[in-house]
Amino acid sequence: MPNQAQLREFIHPDDRQHHQQVLDEALQGSRLFDVEFRFVRPDGNIRFVHIRDEIVRDESGKPILMFGAVQDVTERRRAEEAVRRSEEHLRLVIDTIPTMAWTVRPDGVVDFFNQRWLDYAGLSLEEYVNDPTGPIHPEDIPRVMEKWLAQMALGEGYEDEMRLRRADGTYRWFLVRTEPLRDEQGNIVKWYGSSVDIEDRKQAEEALRKSERVLREAESLGHTGSWEHDLVTGEIFNTGENLRLFFGDDRSKGASFEDYTQAIHPDDREFVMRRHAQLLAEVCPRDIEYRVVWPDGNVHVLFGRATVVRDELGQAIRTYGTNLDITERKQAEKQLKATSEQLRALSESLRKAKEEEGIRIARELHDELGSTLTSLKWSLLGLDQVKSNTSQTVSNEKEKIAEMVGLVDSTINTVRRISSELRPGVLDDLGLVSAIEWHVHQFEHNTGIVCHFESNAEDLDLDREQATTVFRIFQEAMTNILRHAEATKVNILTEEEEGEFVLEVKDNGRGITEGEKLGTRSLGLLGMRERAHSLGGTVEISGVAGKGTVLTVRLPINTTSDSKAGTGSIEVTRTATSSQSRKEDL
Repeated sequence: MPNQAQLREFIHPDDRQHHQQVLDEALQGSRLFDVEFRFVRPDGNIRFVHIRDEIVRDESGKPILMFGAVQDVTERRRAEEAVRRSEEHLRLVIDTIPTMAWTVRPDGVVDFFNQRWLDYAGLSLEEYVNDPTGPIHPEDIPRVMEKWLAQMALGEGYEDEMRLRRADGTYRWFLVRTEPLRDEQGNIVKWYGSSVDIEDRKQAEEALRKSERVLREAESLGHTGSWEHDLVTGEIFNTGENLRLFFGDDRSKGASFEDYTQAIHPDDREFVMRRHAQLLAEVCPRDIEYRVVWPDGNVHVLFGRATVVRDELGQAIRTYGTNLDITERKQAEKQLKATSEQLRALSESLRKAKEEEGIRIARELHDELGSTLTSLKWSLLGLDQVKSNTSQTVSNEKEKIAEMVGLVDSTINTVRRISSELRPGVLDDLGLVSAIEWHVHQFEHNTGIVCHFESNAEDLDLDREQATTVFRIFQEAMTNILRHAEATKVNILTEEEEGEFVLEVKDNGRGITEGEKLGTRSLGLLGMRERAHSLGGTVEISGVAGKGTVLTVRLPINTTSDSKAGTGSIEVTRTATSSQSRKEDL
């Protein structure tokens, strides 16, 4: 065997210093000579060797002899290096995988965390071992520990969801799993675990649950249901409300298409199936109303809307849609229709009664009371004409008679006004157009406002109600001009235009404003419009500040009416008329 000096020449240069250090310490007696190093053979091949020598010393302690053994450990060292590299690779993989991993001893104590777990929790292994439940949300600890201890006792894998605290104090949801590793005898030697972040999934699930809850509540409140039919597999999906719309509280039905066809009212079934066939043949959505019969016999009306989905070849593969319970709406419409018919009949009856009563009262006021007061007036005038020069008493009596004549005059005018408002008798005497012209002359005579009347509407076939309506609107318009317009001239035109009677009243006053249309004067305008609208007509009003106002009334002519506005026989020339051309008190 070569001595130490010869051996040194074969030691790898990088290992010579370590070898010499161990040798010197062994010769000094501070340690054994036990060392491993690389040995370079003459052919250049490098081998790992392990030398263990014993040192023999003399009585003074001086080393005098070394003996021992040399062992080639190259294969062992290579195996150890491979294991080390494998362990480093495994640790790198464990620290890199996108999940938190750890190991637990058979007694339940954690002995390893990967780097991702340490970074998330912000804790060292020692800190966690001292407080193993610290990262778990306090509300989850009782449930988690109870289940974990039970699974450990059974030696079975563990799976649970829990919230774990992040280093910044935020809690996130994790899916935690553990699996036992057993030896050949079946004994647990290690637990391996992982924690997967499921916070996003939990939020999505919560959002989905909230959306489904809102949808259920909205469908329940709105009596609306949704459905989907897979035409390939035959599978049918329904919301709970859609099942209720077809079957009430019976949940034994709804899995097959036939269940729904049987629920449709027998009288509507053929119609619904025909519309369903049209839906499959076309590409646009289909709307439909039909009746269904619940198992308890109640009939409900549904409004449905459906559409179809097709594949690349244009074949229908799926239909989906919604149903809305419109039973209450249909019942309300039916009741409203019946009520409207009743109100219409009542309104017509009241209108006729009012018209007849108005005509009767007007005639009585005009013919009886008016005639009586007129006779009284002339009698009083006759008394006033009695010639007498007897005394002061006669003079006083004449003054009283004059007062009475004035009072009678006022009463006669009031009677005429009331009778005209109840039912303008002039309409019955003259007809609508002539009655308007008569009123124009009266208005001009009483107010001094110059009026110009023109008409090309002769022999109109307006019924009594239409004529009264037009005349009342005309009276209201003239009254408004007197009260508000500050006008000096009014032009009135009546004509027939495309089957309509047209009345136009135009003044040169200050002009109506938008604010006045919305103010107190709008009540009169609303009344005019309401009168015309009730008979299918319209009232339009426009104005320009300082340039006057134009009121236009349009009313469809009832050509088939057999009740005319009036039968007057007074002939009136339809030309421009003013106070200078005609003064006639009718």
